[in-house]
Formats: sequence, structure tokens, C-alpha cells
Amino acid sequence: MTVLNLKIDAIIPTFNRLERVTKTIHSLLAIDSSLISKVYVVDSSDQYSVRDFPQNPRVVVLKSSHKNQPYQRYLGSLASTANVLLLLDDDMDVIDEACLESNLELFQDDNVVGLNIGYQYNNAFFEKIPRHVVSRLSGTFFNRIKALSGFPDIEDNQFWLCGLRGKRKEGASIEYVFGSVFAARRDVLYENFNFNLFDLYEKKLGKGEDVILGYSLSRHGTILAGPGECFFHDDQKDSTYTIDLRSFYARKSFSRLYLSLEYVRLKGISTTLAYLHYHWYMLWRAASMLLTCLFRFSPAQLNSLKGWLTGWRVAFTYRLRPIEERRSYWISEAERDVEKNRFTGL
Repeated sequence: MTVLNLKIDAIIPTFNRLERVTKTIHSLLAIDSSLISKVYVVDSSDQYSVRDFPQNPRVVVLKSSHKNQPYQRYLGSLASTANVLLLLDDDMDVIDEACLESNLELFQDDNVVGLNIGYQYNNAFFEKIPRHVVSRLSGTFFNRIKALSGFPDIEDNQFWLCGLRGKRKEGASIEYVFGSVFAARRDVLYENFNFNLFDLYEKKLGKGEDVILGYSLSRHGTILAGPGECFFHDDQKDSTYTIDLRSFYARKSFSRLYLSLEYVRLKGISTTLAYLHYHWYMLWRAASMLLTCLFRFSPAQLNSLKGWLTGWRVAFTYRLRPIEERRSYWISEAERDVEKNRFTGL
């Protein structure tokens, strides 16, 4: 089994989930080393040491000084020397090795810089997220109302303002990736990337790393929506990002602004459009959630609304810092972490 002459490494960020990430590691180790060369586990736990993880020549454990998933992925990319990175959450299991190989073979085309990889999932948290009024509307008339409220139907595989995106259409080019699992060429993954995102995750305001990282990557070549479902995502509501509805919605609502600002930056259009659309979108979503609370009240609905309003309030005062300044800061942080890990036996 081989994919051209490309070296492919897996990168797994994790935090205080040793048992679960160990299962993921073993799932990857079961794959022939000619397909996945090394597995880099980037750990920000305060409970485990390097020796607690599976001891295998193909497994490299890095300790991260930041409890910050996108930063941990970046740290793994710096430590790796592979051509292609397979980036995945710590609760993913390979269910179809042949599917994964056929996906990775798409990198035979030099124009392909990334892969949106399909997976099955069981997500105990997202099943509990309440649906509000706007999300229930359907039909031509209601679709027009949704569009007027800043929530239009997006074309398949496309990315737009506020992180809105079209349905995934397999086998075609796509402008975003799924954060749970995707693959990318290492040399372009963080080109023209806005490292302010790491700041947002540090402040527990970040969300949507996958879509904006994918959209940034799509500016450098083609991302393909790969065939089939290669992994199983078993998320059981123990992620730090989905710890409760209120904090989840605060992240979600604030991050809509960041995603919009990144969209217009990468498209080279005015930030005024991003701000205008964001606040219009937020107003309609808040109104819809309020109506839902009034007519179908539940604690989940109320916590969702409170979180949404919290994130929106922060968006009025938060200011992103200069891109080059944050780039320099986070690169130096990651390089320092790499050196620390080398000193301790990387």
C-alpha cells in the first residue's frame, strides 16, 4: 500500500482524554506504515505524561504549552516533516482503510491541496441542540424570508459570510473542510492564515476553525470532497468545546464575525459588508431564538439564547490584533514548544 512517494503523517490534538485518544491511535496504527508514516499526538493535558501514551516507534507525543486545539494542530504540523497531514480529532476511528487510501490518492494531482474526508458520526451533544424557528422554515416563500434575514441557501460545497456553507457534494471541489478529519499539504496549510484564531481559542471565543482553515487553504489550490466514509466520529459530550449549550452558543455567535471578516479578507472585499451582514444575521437569529423561547420554552432554548447574546455582545467590543504581530507571536510559541519536546526526547 502506497500513495505515490508522499509521506503522510497524522496529527491528533488531545486534552485529558487518554483512554479515547489511545483508541484513535491504535486505529491509525492498524493502517500500514506505507500509508500513514507517523502519528503525532499533541497533548495539552494536565493529567498525563508522555509515558502514559502508547509506546510505539510510529507514535510521537508532543506536550503543548497551550490548551488550544488549532494551536496544537499547528504545533504538530511544525514537528512533522511529511508532505501531507491527516488532521483529526481524538475521537475518530478508521472504519474503511481502502476508503482512506482512495481519498489520499487524490493528492496525485499537484493542484489538490486538501481533502474534505467523509465520516459517520454519533454525537450526543448536537442531538440536544434545540432548533429555532428560522431553521424550521421550508418552501419557496420561507426560503426568501430566510434569505432576507441573512441566511440564504448556499451553493453546494461553497463557503460564505458568517461561516454559512452549502451542502457537501462528494467528488467535487469544495471550499471548506470538516474539523473532525481532513487532509492537507503541509507546506500551504498555514499560508496566509490569520493566527488571531489561536487568540480566540485561548479566550474560549473560537469556533469554526475547520471552515476558515479550509477556505484559506482553498485559495492555494483545489480541495476535494473525497468519496465514501472513512472514519467514525464518536463524540459523547465530553469535548471542552461542547461542555454546555450556553458556552457553545457564545462561541458560535462571536465566531460568526471572525468567519465573516476572514471571508472578506481572503476575497479582497470590504469589511463593511462583513459587519453589516453579521449584525443583520445576528439580529434575526436572536429574534427567532427569542420567539422559540416564548412559544416552546425549555431550559435548553433559554441557555442557547443567553449564549448567543453573550457572544454578540463581545463582538461589539473585541478587536482583532495585527495579523503579522499574531503570526510572529504564535510561530515563536510553537517553535519554543517544539524545542522543549526535542529536549525531552522528541
